[in-house]
Amino acid sequence: GFGSYMQALWLEDTQGIERYHEYMASVRPRIGNRQPTAPRHSLSAQEVYGGDIYFKGAWVLHTLRYLLGDEAVREALRRMAYPTEEAAWTTDGSQVRFVSTADVITVFGDVSGQDLGWLFEAYLRQAELPALLVEIEGGEGARAMELRWQVPGGLPFPMPVPVRLGDRTAVVDMTEGSGTVQVPAGVEPVIDSENWILRATQGPGSSR
Repeated sequence: GFGSYMQALWLEDTQGIERYHEYMASVRPRIGNRQPTAPRHSLSAQEVYGGDIYFKGAWVLHTLRYLLGDEAVREALRRMAYPTEEAAWTTDGSQVRFVSTADVITVFGDVSGQDLGWLFEAYLRQAELPALLVEIEGGEGARAMELRWQVPGGLPFPMPVPVRLGDRTAVVDMTEGSGTVQVPAGVEPVIDSENWILRATQGPGSSR
């Protein structure tokens, strides 16, 4: 997943943010969700191998960038590669080492100052992706759009959701797993218009 995501960042740095998003969109259909990407029990290399360790892993990092910001994610990636300042100047390869899923969670938590256990639990420990349930109430005037995360096992998933409302974007607080946004009359809401959040399906009225 890290290697695949590096390709996306390289495309952004050399060809721009649109190319970055094009790459991420191109690999999204290759996520199979057949088994957890990083289960807690041990698996053989043959058992764990598959496209999700590349493409789902890259999309988890993509979603982390949305949640934490570009600077924080790049700093976390740097710490994964070079755990100390001394290691950053190493040219003999001695900084290369094995890391665990727990190490990744710790680094991102330390850099962001947030407890991100809920995100990694939902994305890496479960096969099925979180689904966003959407309900819109009201007639021709202003409407209320309710969003609710549905996660395997009822796990917490307070991922905020961006909703484009005409010429502005509202970020819906989902601290308790659900949230509501008011949709002005004549406006068609677009959920996560830039496709940052890894989820089952997309769009108003979606039930998965």
